[in-house]
Amino acid sequence: MRQFKHSTSKHYNGGHVAVAVIVGRTKILLIKETTKPTPHFWKFISETLEPDEPVLNALWGGLKEEAGLDLKVRHGPSGDVVEFVDERARVVELCEPHLVYSRGGTHTRHFFGVETTDEVVMSLSSQKLVGGYNEEIETQAFNIAELDSLPLFHPHHRELLRSIKK
Repeated sequence: MRQFKHSTSKHYNGGHVAVAVIVGRTKILLIKETTKPTPHFWKFISETLEPDEPVLNALWGGLKEEAGLDLKVRHGPSGDVVEFVDERARVVELCEPHLVYSRGGTHTRHFFGVETTDEVVMSLSSQKLVGGYNEEIETQAFNIAELDSLPLFHPHHRELLRSIKK
């Protein structure tokens, strides 16, 4: 199992977001938060870190809350998530954390890939979930080849996906 860089276990003081893309061989899972202002974009799972919350804790919680994917993890002595050990998926850091400027302000984005099978992606599709703070979330599996032509794919997430394809 791949070891994460030290930054994933570090505690941050606000302004950080864990973003995850759940991808199979040909399928990718996107979510839509229907309680957010329109237009409702399809996007990756994203979880804002609480002050002093480790990135892997936020990632694990975001996957459960926004995609219904409850992965098995190993906890360290302090109770923090230190490793994903689920046979259904391999979790990898896709790029170095980087600063993002958006309407909501500046934050650091930590981007992860959850590599799994098309069957797992399809099992997570077509759900209606309730996230934190009264969020209503829909999930949908798409063919990876269709993403470039998907009209309501979040522009920032489209750019993020293009940057990791390079």
